[in-house]
Amino acid sequence: MDAVDAVYDRVVQGGVVPGCPPENQPWGGRTFWLRDLNRFVLSFSQLVEEVTLEEIRRRYEEAGKGEEVTLEEIRHRYEEAGKGEQVVE
Repeated sequence: MDAVDAVYDRVVQGGVVPGCPPENQPWGGRTFWLRDLNRFVLSFSQLVEEVTLEEIRRRYEEAGKGEEVTLEEIRHRYEEAGKGEQVVE
């Protein structure tokens, strides 16, 4: 969790207002996002735990209050979350 939280602290100290604080995701990642001066959305993420597809499904269903989520939808969300690597120096 240190990397995402450290980047978050760094951008807040620099005067940037992130869209949300870092939070753990059902797929095992920890994320936050911000919008830059050109209105591009930058998403920062790191994997904080290995989670099986079945556990991800259970978590999404729990978060959706019983809404059934297919494994294909979970794979799609996971793939979308992993697109593009952001490097912060």
